[in-house]
Amino acid sequence: QCGNGLLEPFEGCDDADNDNGDSCNADCVEESSGCPQISLGSAMGQAVYSGTNGGMGDNLAPPCLNTCAAGGEDVTFSWVAPYDGTFVFDNIGSAMGNTPITLHNGGCGEAALVCSEGTGSQTSITRSLNQGQRVIISVDGCGPTVGDFQLNISANN
Repeated sequence: QCGNGLLEPFEGCDDADNDNGDSCNADCVEESSGCPQISLGSAMGQAVYSGTNGGMGDNLAPPCLNTCAAGGEDVTFSWVAPYDGTFVFDNIGSAMGNTPITLHNGGCGEAALVCSEGTGSQTSITRSLNQGQRVIISVDGCGPTVGDFQLNISANN
């Protein structure tokens, strides 16, 4: 059922509402906005993505900035929880220092569920999600910082 927040086989997205203009329209079809930039499906493990934020633009501003300046380039991902559980999203092993990570519920225009600025080159978020729940993950540069990073997603056992 479109609008229930669970990604079902016939849906391209489901952000728990039936609004247009928020990256997932009222028919549960992703709207073209450049966000998310990369779909990860339900992939889990070390380095589910490895790349750079350079040249990716400033799509979403992290709401948790304390030591970082705003305006950093970020990479946005869509990810769907494969089962009910608690998941860890981190950048451990990244070359780029201080990379804020934000999780948004459903679509890029939705409110942040959780945000962490991290310390040094390690940022980690732990969040409980329901099977089929879609989140947008934003990995941001700290101010003008660009560089290589990796995104890891694992179960919190």
